[in-house]
Amino acid sequence: MPKALTGNYRSLRESLTKRFESKDPASTVRRKLADIKQEGESNNEFGKEVRHLVTQAYPGTDLEMQDQIAAEASEGLPQCQDCKLYT
Repeated sequence: MPKALTGNYRSLRESLTKRFESKDPASTVRRKLADIKQEGESNNEFGKEVRHLVTQAYPGTDLEMQDQIAAEASEGLPQCQDCKLYT
């Protein structure tokens, strides 16, 4: 592979990693998930936030287990379409 392309790939990879990597360690995100409360947002918005936190808190966990964790975190709320991690 030409060096010009290799350098571009590395640069792109570093930029994407900086942009999309989790800023908080999984343990910090798990703490946020344990303390999360619905405050004024719709059930769908809250479900999306819970789903996002679960995905960050438990990377590498299968989707079914992530769904179970998300359901426990949002226990007592009406079901919403976006709360499921998979369809």
